[in-house]
Amino acid sequence: MKKILASAAVLAVAFASSAAHAQDAAGFEGAYVGVTVGGAQIDSTLTDADEWFTYGAAQKSSGSLVYGATAGYNVAVGSNGVIGLEADFSGSTGKNDIADPDWESYLHQKVDWFSTVRARAGLATGNALVYATGGVAFARNDNQAYYDVAGCGNDQYDVCVKETKTSIVFGGGVEYKLSEKLSLKAEYLHLDGATARHQIPTTTSSYNNVVFKNNLNIARIGFNYSF
Repeated sequence: MKKILASAAVLAVAFASSAAHAQDAAGFEGAYVGVTVGGAQIDSTLTDADEWFTYGAAQKSSGSLVYGATAGYNVAVGSNGVIGLEADFSGSTGKNDIADPDWESYLHQKVDWFSTVRARAGLATGNALVYATGGVAFARNDNQAYYDVAGCGNDQYDVCVKETKTSIVFGGGVEYKLSEKLSLKAEYLHLDGATARHQIPTTTSSYNNVVFKNNLNIARIGFNYSF
């Protein structure tokens, strides 16, 4: 996916330099909707300081398909500047599972979906817009730490939590006008997943926690339709 992102960026800049219907910033102004598809690396971490489920901490990374829809609005600033606001919603297929034979435990971390609301700011040359973006992200996390191979929730000490966490997101991309209404974009985003701290349901008065975190590195392409 990183190769796709790099290739799309190079092509967009190359086409912009010779496009016959060059538009600069004014060509990106206004409202738009779009669709996206790409890949993500999900980096999952579980911190278990009291070692209920593993030796202090466990980490795993895996790939995921991501797909979704976007909507936004751009404003031209001078002949080349573009600023705007974009929101998106995406599904994710990736997950990280670890079986710890020493503790006879199982760890499961998954991002079911994520959504972002981001500012965009960039420079347009001809039909190409190069931009930076950043804002707030919301991610639906499915985090589990459990003992029974049959699944989470069968043991009194299991931690089985689905929750939506808020965090930050930032990145950048290139968008290229294929026509007056249609554009192609290639984009990278880093979603810095918020930590999720959960108390282990012990039968004693001690206060033991496990801490989950899921980060996403996303590379995707998409098409936008302007109004």
